[in-house]
Amino acid sequence: MKVESGPNGTVEDWAIAVRDAAKLGLDNVVTVEDVMAIFKVNRAIFDRLKTDSPTVHAELMEEFKLAKQSFKEIP
Repeated sequence: MKVESGPNGTVEDWAIAVRDAAKLGLDNVVTVEDVMAIFKVNRAIFDRLKTDSPTVHAELMEEFKLAKQSFKEIP
């Protein structure tokens, strides 16, 4: 993922853009491995998000958790 908020963007703008981009990716996963791949490939971005915007990071980690759990519910 490459996310930019523009020249006049704030850290919060960037954080929201990261969250929204990741959620778009999660909306298109078909396996739990896809969920984990999104997380692993973008880990550095998510680590920065945790430092720069802990609240948005927590929201996004909840989205990852729900995405992973959705595959456990399928028989």
